[in-house]
Amino acid sequence: MQEKRKIENMLLRRQCEEITNYVNGFPPEEKEQRTLEWIEKYATVYRENMEAILVFVERTLK
Repeated sequence: MQEKRKIENMLLRRQCEEITNYVNGFPPEEKEQRTLEWIEKYATVYRENMEAILVFVERTLK
């Protein structure tokens, strides 16, 4: 269970890094809106991938 939590945290940090990298290319006044746009567009895919990875890890650790 501890390993699963570590991987989940790693994947969430990676998602935050992706969002940060994306919004850094925009002026400060646009960053909040661009963050929301990124989340709308990509968060579901990240969640699905994270769930698939965690299922794999769970099965591998058994």
